Amino acid sequence: MRPRKSVTKTTLTPRSALAELLALPGEQARRYAAILPDEVCAALLGTLHKEFAAYLEIRAEAWAMHAAAPRAMPLGPDYERDLVGHWMEPSYGTCSPSTTVEEATKVLRDLHHRVFTVYLFVVDQGRLVGVLTPRELLLASKQDRVDDLMLRRPFHLRDDEDVEEAWQRASQWQLPAYPVCNDQGHLVGVLRGAELARLQAEALASQAGRLVGVAEEDRTNAPWFQSLSLRLPWMAISLATVALGAAVVGAAQSVIERFALLAVFLPVLAGQSANAGNQAMAVCLRGLALGELRRDSVLRLFFKESLIALLGGLFAGLVAGVGMLFMAHMLEAEYATVLAITVAVSMVGSCLVGGAAGAILPIILSRMGSDPAGAAGILISMITDVVSFGLLLGIPWLWLSN
Repeated sequence: MRPRKSVTKTTLTPRSALAELLALPGEQARRYAAILPDEVCAALLGTLHKEFAAYLEIRAEAWAMHAAAPRAMPLGPDYERDLVGHWMEPSYGTCSPSTTVEEATKVLRDLHHRVFTVYLFVVDQGRLVGVLTPRELLLASKQDRVDDLMLRRPFHLRDDEDVEEAWQRASQWQLPAYPVCNDQGHLVGVLRGAELARLQAEALASQAGRLVGVAEEDRTNAPWFQSLSLRLPWMAISLATVALGAAVVGAAQSVIERFALLAVFLPVLAGQSANAGNQAMAVCLRGLALGELRRDSVLRLFFKESLIALLGGLFAGLVAGVGMLFMAHMLEAEYATVLAITVAVSMVGSCLVGGAAGAILPIILSRMGSDPAGAAGILISMITDVVSFGLLLGIPWLWLSN
């Protein structure tokens, strides 16, 4: 269970600075912007209205930092990076249920010149109770109350919610902005729909790297020592898993000495079973990312991918068995039929295990709070290596022992 929130020592964040700039009168806002650090101003330039940013006379250094990295600094580093609260904007554009349409229109008009605003959020003693669209304000009379026009019990995100989970819940709505509430239902911020989509796109783009132990921070312009320090732990884990497979081979030296031809098929089995596992894992990760996996569909996915892996293993096992039989006869090896059956059965078993592991491991790791893309690939390689080597060398060992 990840921590809900980790408050930093400094109280000045881009989010708190943005809240001040939106609340202060024009001249006071300009004076406040003049004392803000350049990195904070740079983080705000992607959110503020361009005319308002020009009015604030933000320094050229901040504009240069923003041009080099438009979102170099999130709006609120007071939450963990993978939580919604880390990326949300302050809760601007609020009104009470008793607010009139004329008053609400003024709030919306004043904000429009400073920041991108889509909805007015209706709060009662800090709790989100409704959402009001500009269309409702346009069609109502000036003295109508917000309470009579608002959409009640609106969809909202939680500040301690994982970004991926938030995307899965929000993808069916496709809203331009989402209110963000805490556990008590109090409105604490707003997350733009475009920002949520950008975060999900970055997560999908980084999955390919995480599958082979490349961290999200390992970019093309990262220093070599930073890239090396990020990759070394995964290299060590990968080495440990490969060593486990090598231990299985080492324990069956007597079998290899008698049936040396089996060694030819060790990489064939390992490659085929790992491929079956990686294909199932790719489908599972895609389902997790797009929110397609529900409780009732997990078991269905597991059986589907296991069946596909089994049928693929039967085909590959038949081909590999015939290949072993042909090679054994060509080299006049003893027990050619037994070796062919061993290869075929090992191929079927290892592919089945690989497909089943690829379908279920990412889900288990996700439920445990681990990164399914980063850890599942290495675990699947370890499982398929051990199973394929164990079957290919264990079946003849059992046969010899009898």
